[in-house]
Amino acid sequence: MLLFWYECKKLLQLPVMIVAVIACILLNLLVCYIYKENEWVNFQAEDTASNIFIDYDTSEDAERVIYDYEISEKYAENIRNKYEKLQAVVDEKAENGDSLSHYFGDSTSYRHHVLFGTIFGFLIAECAILMMFAALLSTNYENARNTELFVYATRSGRKIMRIKLLAGLAVGLAVSAVIFTATLANTISTFDFLSVWNDNVSSSFNMLYTDGSPY
Repeated sequence: MLLFWYECKKLLQLPVMIVAVIACILLNLLVCYIYKENEWVNFQAEDTASNIFIDYDTSEDAERVIYDYEISEKYAENIRNKYEKLQAVVDEKAENGDSLSHYFGDSTSYRHHVLFGTIFGFLIAECAILMMFAALLSTNYENARNTELFVYATRSGRKIMRIKLLAGLAVGLAVSAVIFTATLANTISTFDFLSVWNDNVSSSFNMLYTDGSPY
């Protein structure tokens, strides 16, 4: 156990490991900043959201359907009855403010793309490289400093390779956690995912077509 902690301490104190971790964090911050400057993220859908169900009259939709499809007599009356029942649902949505949910706003999908499509891609690649890098540094530490003859001459030294591999894995996981925490904290604070966290994922049905009619 003492050898394991010693190997971990050696890796964490290596300047090249510290520089690699800092470089990964700075790279992720730079990527986040570049996407932040993109013109699409500057559009905040929630700022333009409006309660479209207030004063919305479903009878107008009924008459439009009847006119467009040339429905007459009892069929037209059936259409009017159905849309009249729908009015109660519209009034409830207006009272609840359902259309003010901005989950499906333009900026939301962009934020998701940045986080899951780009940032996580960088994080996974960086952490995989760092874990491999930590393992290589650990296993080649003695060779790089010409001390392998002294280490491998002892009984404990000949068994240390397994400890080195475990230490490299542990350090790789530790630095990966640091990079994940720093990067995700910056990304979430930059793009404000909290504003859509509790929104209804069915909110696309509470939006308007370009002609002004609901989805």
